Amino acid sequence: LTRIGRSYVYRPVGPRIIRLRVVQHVLEQLGSGARGSQIAALVDRLEQGEAGNLGGVMARVIDVAWRFEAEPPRSSGGSAAL
Repeated sequence: LTRIGRSYVYRPVGPRIIRLRVVQHVLEQLGSGARGSQIAALVDRLEQGEAGNLGGVMARVIDVAWRFEAEPPRSSGGSAAL
C-alpha cells in the first residue's frame, strides 16, 4: 500500500481477508465509514476489473493495482438563482 498525495495505490496480494482489511483501512483513511458487505462488494468489483465508489471514495483498477481517492465535489447541476 502506497500513499501518493491524496490517494492510495494498492497492489492486491495475499488471501482475500487481507485485501478486505487493506481496503477497509484505506476507506477509513479517506473518511468513509463503510463496513462489511459494502467493502466486500467493492472488492468484488475491483477483482473483476471494474471501478466503484463507496462512502465518498472512488476506486479503480490501473494495470495490476487499485487506486483509491476521495470523490471530487459534486456540482449542483443547476444554475444559481439571482
